[in-house]
Formats: sequence, structure tokens, C-alpha cells
Amino acid sequence: MVRHPGLAEHESDGLTAGRVESFSDGVLAIAITLLVLQLGSGQEGGSLADRLSHEWPFFLSYFISFANIGTIWLNHHKVISRLGRIDHTFLVLNLALLLVVSFLPFPTRVVGEEIAGGSHPDQRTAALLYAGTFLAASIAFCALWLWAARGRRLIRTAVPDQLNRVRTLRFALAVPLFAIPCLLALLQPVAAVAGDGVIMASFLLSDSATDRLMMRLAGVER
Repeated sequence: MVRHPGLAEHESDGLTAGRVESFSDGVLAIAITLLVLQLGSGQEGGSLADRLSHEWPFFLSYFISFANIGTIWLNHHKVISRLGRIDHTFLVLNLALLLVVSFLPFPTRVVGEEIAGGSHPDQRTAALLYAGTFLAASIAFCALWLWAARGRRLIRTAVPDQLNRVRTLRFALAVPLFAIPCLLALLQPVAAVAGDGVIMASFLLSDSATDRLMMRLAGVER
């Protein structure tokens, strides 16, 4: 069980924050592992190099989805580490987030299959399903954080307000950003998937830089 300082005595119906994090880690680990099962279109004929070259949509969706779950895992840990207690609503919102994440392997496979050989209308539907799942994950995560941070409802007293403000801006920004690929999916399905990839890469690779930018926008001194 993972424990954070000061959390052991704060429970909701017997569930500690450490136990919630352990359960969440398990679900995220399974979801990120299941992504690999969508690799392989079953195409026959031609050389191995030729067959692999036609697999690029599957690899693309796999890497983007992997980055999505990885980013959620990193930020989920940061949220849990700031909690002083948990309540029933937080548990429900956490389950909603895990529901979306555990669903992600399905649209990951669908979008890979349709981009690899589907008609344009089917590609559009698949891209919209894929981008919509990313948007749903960002909304679920933002709701989880806002419930914990609003009025410092669940936040430890030792966590500075400015750090909470930075995280709020960061998580809230993700929602409109992930809405863009949903709109783009109606016109250019491949571009929509690539857009999700760019957004995920920016959140995954520039966490510290984004925090510094958000702190400046919030007028917070480091």
C-alpha cells in the first residue's frame, strides 16, 4: 500500500488515500498493458517490412494512447500526494476517470483499423470516438482535481495555494485543447489523431515548463 505523510488517519468508509492510489495504479497498469493487444492488423502477403509499413496507424494510436495513460498516471500521483483526506464524491469521480481510461484500448484499436483500411466516413467516426475518449478523460480528471482543490476541500494544509492554482490552470486548459481534435476529426481524421498526439506529447514532456508558464500566468512567484 502506498502511503503519503499525514494521510493514514484520513479515510472515507475505511478507504485510505493510499489504498485508492494503489487500486488506481493497478487499473492504469492493466489498461496501458492492454493497449499492445491492438497491434497487428492481420494483413497477409508481401515481405515483413511491407506488412509492418502498413501497420503505422496501429503504432501511432498505440504510442499516443500509451502517452495518455502515462500522463494520467503521473498527474494522478501528484493529485493524491496533495490530499489531506478523501470523501465519497472523490471516490466516485476517481472511478469515473478509471472508467474512461480502461475503455481507451477499444477506440485505440478501432482508430488503428479504420485508418489502416476503412472508408473516410468510418475513419471520421473512429477518429471522433478516439478524440472523444481523450476529451472525456480530460474532463474526468479536471473534475476530480476541482472537487479536491476547490476551497481546499481535500488538500493538505502544507500545500501552498499557488501550487493548487497552477494545477487548476493546467488541468482546465486540457479540456478545450482536447476538444480541438474532436472538431478536426469531422474533417481530417488522421490529423485529429495526430493532434491528440501533439497535445499528449506537450503535456508529457514539458510538465515542469508548463508549470512555470502557468505560474507566470497566475502571477505566482517561484
